Amino acid sequence: MKYFIDNKIGEPGGFGDVYDCHSELGDRYAIKMLKTDDENAVLRFQKEVRLTSRLNHPNVIRIIACDTEGENKYYIMPKYQCSIVQIIPMLYNNFDRQYNVITEILNGLIYLHEQGVLHRDLKPQNILYNSDTDIAISDLGFSRQIDSDSLRLTQYGDVFGTQRYISPEQAQNSENVDDKTDIFAFGKILEDIVTNFLQYPIPNDEIGYIIDKCTNPHANRRFASSRELKSMVDNVYQNMLKITANDDISTSISLLEMGMMDFSDIENLALKLMSHAQEDSIEKFFLALSDDEYKQLEYKQLELLQNLVRQLKDYYTSQMWGFNYTDTIGSVCQKFYNLTIDSSIRALFLFIILEVGISHNRFYVMGIGESLIRNVKNNLTEAMELYSLLKQQPVYLSRLDITKRDLPEILQSYWN
Repeated sequence: MKYFIDNKIGEPGGFGDVYDCHSELGDRYAIKMLKTDDENAVLRFQKEVRLTSRLNHPNVIRIIACDTEGENKYYIMPKYQCSIVQIIPMLYNNFDRQYNVITEILNGLIYLHEQGVLHRDLKPQNILYNSDTDIAISDLGFSRQIDSDSLRLTQYGDVFGTQRYISPEQAQNSENVDDKTDIFAFGKILEDIVTNFLQYPIPNDEIGYIIDKCTNPHANRRFASSRELKSMVDNVYQNMLKITANDDISTSISLLEMGMMDFSDIENLALKLMSHAQEDSIEKFFLALSDDEYKQLEYKQLELLQNLVRQLKDYYTSQMWGFNYTDTIGSVCQKFYNLTIDSSIRALFLFIILEVGISHNRFYVMGIGESLIRNVKNNLTEAMELYSLLKQQPVYLSRLDITKRDLPEILQSYWN
């Protein structure tokens, strides 16, 4: 395959320049060309190609073709739009996008470390970007294979790297480092991302803790591994996103209560509730729905509605309520029971009424349950759904003011 060089792209490199290029088939790539014949640079370039060629991960740059022995030494790699240097200003205060980008970087770093590879020059300029989910760590020219018997090109006392991202131990000797030096560099990159290159303060103490631990001047006090680091990042960002989502949910429910949401917005709110909401937010959602909105949700998003009602059931039946609010629960569930067509959802609302009424010894609520359960004899599917719920969480129906014969046969085992 022939490749044709076009324009120079990227920033000047240490011993290689990068150009836009295309193949004879018209496909676009990038080509990195060695710009010096210095013996050490040639050996390092060849080592970079050998090492990168054996790696295979979506978040590490891939070599498509190369020539490291000819007069013009080069390798071909996929073309990326830019480095994350250009993207970081767009990530400020957008925790969702930050988390996506950070996850991509850490996945690549974990892979390198678990392959025994130290990058030793990790910085925003060496992280290539196509989208928030298409990011690759590049420029492994200063990388080192741990415990490799190959020729060591870094001599004792040699120092390389970029000042802001270089760990204290690497600043003294780039040979005598381990994966903690890359963790230090990642901490600085994380700080760049959350502060837009130090223009703004770190957003919270949790992220501040991660940055401080990554960049501790004592290597043995940093995260033990990039995988441990990612676990902490996951916990912090997932909690941040949950808090942000709950703030959005609260605002959306207020708009729903005022009748200011169209149905597509209601669907989006229901989806958010599934993954992020506290259970009382789900209750507020149901209370804010009009009858027509509820019926439309059942018609268009039945499975989603079933899941939300299951969560509502868990919320209502997992705690004790005041008498007045117990009556409210009974009335609300009766309303939605009567609006519902789907047998599984009807069974869930009826179960809530029965469990809350009987466990609280509230005659008003039990009376609602008595009137509804008599009709279940006419709906075998609903009776079977209710039986499954009672099997998981028994409620003794003999407390109701009905006879055993008023129940479908499948439910009579819960009469005692």
